[in-house]
Amino acid sequence: VAVQLFHSRLEGVLGQTSHVIGVREEADGKYMRPPPESDHIDITSLHVQHMTASDAPSSGEDLVSLSSGPSYCLECSVTIDAGSRNFTLIKCTPCFTTICGAPPRGQGLLDWIKGDRKTFINWLQDSVHGILSVDGVDVPFHVTLVPPYFRRIGHIHADCVACLDDVEDGDDDVVPVKIIFSEVSMRRTRKGSESRRMQKTGKGLTQRRPVGPSPTLMFD
Repeated sequence: VAVQLFHSRLEGVLGQTSHVIGVREEADGKYMRPPPESDHIDITSLHVQHMTASDAPSSGEDLVSLSSGPSYCLECSVTIDAGSRNFTLIKCTPCFTTICGAPPRGQGLLDWIKGDRKTFINWLQDSVHGILSVDGVDVPFHVTLVPPYFRRIGHIHADCVACLDDVEDGDDDVVPVKIIFSEVSMRRTRKGSESRRMQKTGKGLTQRRPVGPSPTLMFD
């Protein structure tokens, strides 16, 4: 069977390389679809299942909604409620999910901040006040994020700016602020750090052992 192979090389936001391979079969002649057995099909014999909103899968209800629109395709951003206690995530772009995963509802961006969270809070407040007073002024900030699924792998570094955003619900109690990330990079946790800590702990225990005929434990 003659086939055609298609190959495309893609590079992700974090620099990882992916390869997409497609296969298409080529027929020697025109492919003709066989005609149906009957010209008239009884529509009443077909079983149509109607699905209501309550019957829809509930898997997506536990995740933060995605931002829709052509302008969000390449933008890595997340919209938070700046008036909430932990900066609750409201919506995010697909690019954000490729880096930090699909965040569950109720998660707060403040819980992901690694380091001094007070500095991040002050920066966000100053950014919002600056936007309200002087439109178009962006104050960049370097942030380190540790999403829930990323804690055993490492952490994410990025530069970010804040701007006001709109939400569909229009809740007056919500203060929607969009944080746009750029210069995103990932740093993995060093595997040897844990082994080095174990070696140091082992050496300390060896020094406390009384001198006797029993063999002494040796650590490299």
